[in-house]
This record gives sequence, structure tokens and C-alpha cells, in this order.
Amino acid sequence: LPVNFASDTSITVTCRGEALPIVSEARYLGLQVASKIGLQASISKLEQRFWAAWDDVKRRYSNLRCAHRVALLLDLYLACLPPLISYGCEVWAFRAFKGRSTSSSHLASTKLLGLHRRVLSQILGVPGTTPEEIILFELGLHPLWATWLLRMARFWNSMAEMRPNALHHRILIHNLDMAINDVRETFAGTLLAQLK
Repeated sequence: LPVNFASDTSITVTCRGEALPIVSEARYLGLQVASKIGLQASISKLEQRFWAAWDDVKRRYSNLRCAHRVALLLDLYLACLPPLISYGCEVWAFRAFKGRSTSSSHLASTKLLGLHRRVLSQILGVPGTTPEEIILFELGLHPLWATWLLRMARFWNSMAEMRPNALHHRILIHNLDMAINDVRETFAGTLLAQLK
């Protein structure tokens, strides 16, 4: 079951007559999620994989000596790296989490958005302090946030189109009901806030 169900023991979801157990850890879309620390550990692993992949790309292709070096590096980067840090964004891109050492919530995606911006500035060869708006304009790109929002909307629509008695459809409706009627922080509620 999704982690946000774990704090409410009155909720029961069944599949073919069998109650699904509430667990403290689960793997979803390749991301390991723990109820105590949320998605923070998964985001850290994505960050490590991202830098390892980018270091490999730079080692192989940064010494290209041609007029289209920036365009080639950008195409290579966009084909390989954003998909890596975007994988599973249907779950974590708009979720807030609390770290063990802090009491303030912030978006789990902030760190990954920062990675994306840093690499784009490296490809352009501009200082890391260059405003993101300038970097995106020069490269003709939309913010990574816009890509995630589109993927979230597609994920939402695919679940909404399922049969009403399908397990994932029922979870989505229940998640939405909690967000609207119980005013709880849920996946559906966070997406609605972002869309607004």
C-alpha cells in the first residue's frame, strides 16, 4: 500500500478478497520508499546514479572539437540523463518529505532540479550562478518541472481511465477523497495543488 496509508490503520484495501498488508518499506517504479524517511533515501540514490552517468558522458565526449559541441552534448544529455532522474516522478516529483535532521518540509524534487540546472550550465560553459531563465532560453528548453507535470497528468489520466473496480482506480479515488474531504496531504491532493 502507498506509504501515506500506513499512518491510518482503519484503512483496508483488498485484492480478490485478500487484505493487502501495510508495510514500512516498498518498491514502486524502481524506487525504494520507507515510511520513516519518505523518499529522501531514494532521491539520494538517484543523485549518485545521475552524477556517475554524467561523469561517464563527460569522459567520453567532452573533448569534442567541433562547431556543434554544445548541441551534441545537449542532445546526448537530454537523451540519457533527465529520463534517469525523472523515472518514478509520478510518485515523488510533487511530494514533500521531512528529513530526519530537519523539521521543515520541502519538495523531494528540488535536489534533482538543481542537478539538471548545473549540468546545463556546464554544457553551455557559463557560471553556475547564471539564472536558469537565461540558460533555458539559450538552449531552447522548457523547465524540467514542465516535463514532470506532463508526465504526472498522463499518469493520472491513465489511472482515471481504468475500470471503476480496478485496484489502482479505487486507490486513486480514495486518495482524492482524502485530499478533498479530509484535507490530508496525499498524492492526488499535491498534484491538484500544482495544477492549480
